[in-house]
Amino acid sequence: MILSDLKRNALLRRISFYDIFKTLDSNNDGFVNFSEFEENINSFIQLSSHAKEGLFAFLDHLKIGMFDFPRLASVLSRITINESQEPQKRESWSWEEGVLEEMRKWKKTNGLSD
Repeated sequence: MILSDLKRNALLRRISFYDIFKTLDSNNDGFVNFSEFEENINSFIQLSSHAKEGLFAFLDHLKIGMFDFPRLASVLSRITINESQEPQKRESWSWEEGVLEEMRKWKKTNGLSD
């Protein structure tokens, strides 16, 4: 649901996937780390800290602490938007539960404490 909302918001605002990436990549190095992601994702969608961590962990599928434009584009391209659906008003806790384990693994891999 979060990815669908992100894509829907981008489509409504006529923002390309590349423009999303460039906004997230604030230091223009071609990669988005968690610090950049956490700071800039609110430009497109409002998320809780847990949702930000989970979405980042999902995008960082290589578990290297960052993702690039091809990964973001690949993920967003696979999302199907039903135009008749209203944007989600609330975050889906069930989705968050699904990514909590990925977040824990990412934190452990990167030496971060709970």
